[in-house]
Amino acid sequence: MKTKFSKISRPTIVMFGLIAAIMTVQQGYAQGASQTCSVTTLKGRYQFASAGWVIVNGGYLPLAVAGIDILDGHGNLSSTSTLIVNGAIVFQNLVVPNGTYTINKDCTGTLTLGASGVQLNIFVAPTGDSYDYVQTAPLGNVLAGTIRRIGTSTENEQ
Repeated sequence: MKTKFSKISRPTIVMFGLIAAIMTVQQGYAQGASQTCSVTTLKGRYQFASAGWVIVNGGYLPLAVAGIDILDGHGNLSSTSTLIVNGAIVFQNLVVPNGTYTINKDCTGTLTLGASGVQLNIFVAPTGDSYDYVQTAPLGNVLAGTIRRIGTSTENEQ
């Protein structure tokens, strides 16, 4: 016997699972927020790899993105990444300069990737060693992940 819940698509179930996982991580940071954060918390080279979905014409297409972000500890960043959508390379080692980020005392914030229109809500570990993110703009993408620091120097200091 089929129930009305059997009509929920697998991508929708995956999306809700991802949301639940992110909410759990956010709560963990909030509970351990005896330390405070600022833009100086994030400084250095950060590596990321994430997979998600983009909604095109009402359908879900898989996407994967990986790269390196360089954050300067003053609210500025540049990003180099490769993006694959539905098995096709959209761009490879694309450099996006002039990004910005803000971090609140409670270790939450936003990150904007230059003029691309990509915006993330971020949840920063008080040590600055990593941060979790969920993409909030542009609409139609389902993407979240964790970015971890791999070095403390910035591009300008090398």
